[in-house]
Amino acid sequence: MSAVASESIPSQQVERILAQLDTLPPLAPVATRILALADDSKSGAKQIVTLIESDPSLTARMLSVLRRAEHGVRDEAISVENAVLMLGFETVRQLTLAVKVMEVFGQTGQPDTDDGFDRLEFWKHCLAVACAARHIAARIQSDVRPEEAFVLGLLHDIGKVALHTTMPKSFAKILRACDRTHADIADAERAVLGIDHAVIGRRLAERWGLPSRLAECIWLHHHGPEGLPASVAAGNHVQIVQLADTLVREHRIGFSGNRRVTIPSCELAKHLSLPEPERLAIVESLAEEIEARAAWIGAEQITSADVYLKALLRSTDELTQANAALADQNKRLGRKAEYFAALGWLNQSISPTASVREVCGIAAETLRRALSVGAVAVFVTSQDRRWANVGFSDGIVSDDVLERPSDAPDLDTDIAAAVQAAIAGTWLAPAGPAVDGVVGRYLDRPAGGPPLLSGEIFSSSEENCGTGAKAGGSRAGRPCHSLAADRSRARWLMPLMRKRRWVAGAVIAADENAVRRLRDEAAELEAIGAAVALAVSHALVRTAAVTLSDELAEANRRWSTTQAERLRAGALETIVAMAAGAAHELNNPLAVISGQAQLLRARAGESDVAEALGAISQKAAECSEIVTELMEFARPGPPSPEQIELKDLLGSLKTELISARLLDADALSVDVQSDTPPVVFDRRQLTELFRELIRNGVEATDPPTRRLTVKAAPDLTEEAVVLVVTDNGCGMTSEVVTRAMDPFFSMRPAGRGRGLGLARVHRWLQQGDATIRIESEPGEGTTIELHLPAARRSNT
Repeated sequence: MSAVASESIPSQQVERILAQLDTLPPLAPVATRILALADDSKSGAKQIVTLIESDPSLTARMLSVLRRAEHGVRDEAISVENAVLMLGFETVRQLTLAVKVMEVFGQTGQPDTDDGFDRLEFWKHCLAVACAARHIAARIQSDVRPEEAFVLGLLHDIGKVALHTTMPKSFAKILRACDRTHADIADAERAVLGIDHAVIGRRLAERWGLPSRLAECIWLHHHGPEGLPASVAAGNHVQIVQLADTLVREHRIGFSGNRRVTIPSCELAKHLSLPEPERLAIVESLAEEIEARAAWIGAEQITSADVYLKALLRSTDELTQANAALADQNKRLGRKAEYFAALGWLNQSISPTASVREVCGIAAETLRRALSVGAVAVFVTSQDRRWANVGFSDGIVSDDVLERPSDAPDLDTDIAAAVQAAIAGTWLAPAGPAVDGVVGRYLDRPAGGPPLLSGEIFSSSEENCGTGAKAGGSRAGRPCHSLAADRSRARWLMPLMRKRRWVAGAVIAADENAVRRLRDEAAELEAIGAAVALAVSHALVRTAAVTLSDELAEANRRWSTTQAERLRAGALETIVAMAAGAAHELNNPLAVISGQAQLLRARAGESDVAEALGAISQKAAECSEIVTELMEFARPGPPSPEQIELKDLLGSLKTELISARLLDADALSVDVQSDTPPVVFDRRQLTELFRELIRNGVEATDPPTRRLTVKAAPDLTEEAVVLVVTDNGCGMTSEVVTRAMDPFFSMRPAGRGRGLGLARVHRWLQQGDATIRIESEPGEGTTIELHLPAARRSNT
């Protein structure tokens, strides 16, 4: 309870609390007049007797005290006059003040209430402080009269009973706070009310017109010797009351509501020059003193043994509470040590290259150790929630990457609910059915069923827990703690978050008692969860970086692979444009030359000139064929794709080549796999394409040893047909292979080809969404691999 708390309480509320004192009745006039007569040396016993006899309650209490006192007074001699003469003016004044003050606040013998304030024990405390103050004043050199010190001690805590009378609920709240935290009661009062009992008591004393020294003692009796204002006139009085109050509270006599002792009584005694033996003697005499004056507070039944017994019981109770609090603190410290040990294990176990699933396994074991539960599963899902890295530990760590069932419930709802609960301070929430879709294989397995992952470490039956451990672990003789092994243990979802954002989830098998314990450790759960989430986040970032690096490397590989193709395509477009332009420009002149040559030849008759003109016409026709070929290469007609059975097409082509005596029957082998689907291509272009490839193979091989093979089969994706044409010819160098599909490039002797064969093949394949790859080594033959689009298979 700090002063900062009380600063927020407005001054108007403090004034309203002080105004509550007006609801208390004033001090009885008889008390004021008796106090005045007792101070007046000229007053006589007759006046005091008359005043006492005018007040029935005071008369009864005075006679009761006289009867209880050991003065050898016979019953017939008991009277108010004898009481005043035998007790003395000082005792009469003290007794009057005690009786009338207690009348203001009600009876002391009322049963204890549940608000924590025992009136009888409170007045016992005040009476003990009064007796101690009287003894202290008598044993030190000071200007304080012992009987005056008694009155000061009796009323020093009058502000507390005033607060209890006027504001019982607020005062009960203050007492509970002091009992729970052992805080100073004045600090608690200022924190709750903005004012303490010392100020309340001083205001009440001033309202009743009590002496100023008494008001100062009530106000300042909690101030240490060095803390007393210099303007205080009754400094010695205050110190005597403070020492007396501390002595009584140290020995737990009565009830003051204040357990904290700021300055020990032995230190306060030194300031008053009270020897230590004298201080101890005062303590020893208090029980008898209280017994002798018990009737003053309406508790005639109090004995010295009762005082000692209650003080002992109160001390024992406080010691028991302190021991319980210490044991609870030790338990909490032990749990914190477990959390720290688990964090240390986490840091030692994670390697810089650990994968996400491996980190999940280590995280599961970390949480199992920190939370002291049987089994924990930690999972991290992919962004689309389809895949999950899962780690599990029941003392043996395992991990895997799982695919969520397609019909699994929506996980986002459970995640959002768990995050909101954690933000509100509840770190463990019941795991919903969606969690089963992530870690279900760890939660349930039929007895005797197949082992999960590499061993039966997730068995739900005790009989299967002795075998099947992963390498490096043993289950022999050890109980199994799968998340489903003990059905009395519910499953709880704990979000692992960073900056209030979900990173991963932990599914914990724990019973209600363990969950209640863990919910009292919210701060520890938040810390361990954040540490585990950080480790998982680092693994996710590292994995993403590695994946990105792999993707960049693959992109670079694809780029370098296709760079030559892009360069060839660019060059081809240039050549195509040039060929189209040249063909267009040559076509008209050749038509004129051919036409004029034919006209002149008809006129020349049979002569050498006619023969020459015929040769000119023939060569012009050949040039026209070249122009036509260039035009077809530059601007081939749009393809007309259709489904083609390769077996039929290749068979027909083989028969054609054999019939034309271009190939021997045994020189060409055609093998089309039975499950090869039809291809989708332009039939004319595909036929010319195969003719060109086979013709190239024929020209590259020697007739006696010629062997050509054509094989077709579906690729792995079944979206294309792979066709391979192989010959055993002379082969090509790498340079020739690189330029084989360039237009106008040819290794044939001059006049045997224009170098457009494979260039046309390449153009047709591009149009038909197909690809070609050539492999060849000099003297090792050539292999040409085509990937042709396959027709979609029917689902029927």
